[in-house]
Amino acid sequence: MLTSVARSRAILARCPLGAHHNYATRMSHDDAAEPLRRTHIPVGDEYLRSPGEADDPLGEDHDTSVPGLVHRYPDRVLFLATGFCSTYCRYCTRSRMVGEAGGDYRFDRRQWDAAFDYIAAHPEIRDVLISGGDPLTLSDEKFDYLLGRLRQIKHVEFVRLGSKVPVVVPQRITRQLVRVLRCYHPLARGFYQRTGYVEAAVLPDFYGNGDGKVIYCKQLRNSGHAD
Repeated sequence: MLTSVARSRAILARCPLGAHHNYATRMSHDDAAEPLRRTHIPVGDEYLRSPGEADDPLGEDHDTSVPGLVHRYPDRVLFLATGFCSTYCRYCTRSRMVGEAGGDYRFDRRQWDAAFDYIAAHPEIRDVLISGGDPLTLSDEKFDYLLGRLRQIKHVEFVRLGSKVPVVVPQRITRQLVRVLRCYHPLARGFYQRTGYVEAAVLPDFYGNGDGKVIYCKQLRNSGHAD
């Protein structure tokens, strides 16, 4: 039998624990079953592994053409840009690669360039979904480079972003980030926020109006990059 400390370490080795302070303060301190808390705070049952469970439940590694690029459907690819997240969901289907996974999941510039070369060599690819990790945790410079390289590939018509940042860390939606996005309008369109139940429209109710430093998803809508 593992001690509670050993079990906790085993759980966190599979999927890290982390959430921005502003987001964490919205979780219940007393109710362990509260949905937001259950989404992000590990419990002991997470250590249990049922028959048939896999580290890669969606089978993405099987369809990985080059490290970090999943090509399952003919005209679209999943571009895994980073292993870092704004928060780590306990149900994450990529827990094998988030945090400090290492190995094939380095997510460095060399890996990106190999993915760009693959996309450029396959003119049937017209749709790129950028995910990870969370691509909006990248610096503005890296994010600009990523979108710029994809923009240079003429047959790529759509770039989509999978991100929780607008809800978890709305402070990240700075004027500089919006300026970067505007440079690639209308190529980069469609924010798909994997929030489960918190939508961009309710951000002011979720956080309040803040102190003026927060630029909410309204800024993304105004720049033409949020659905």
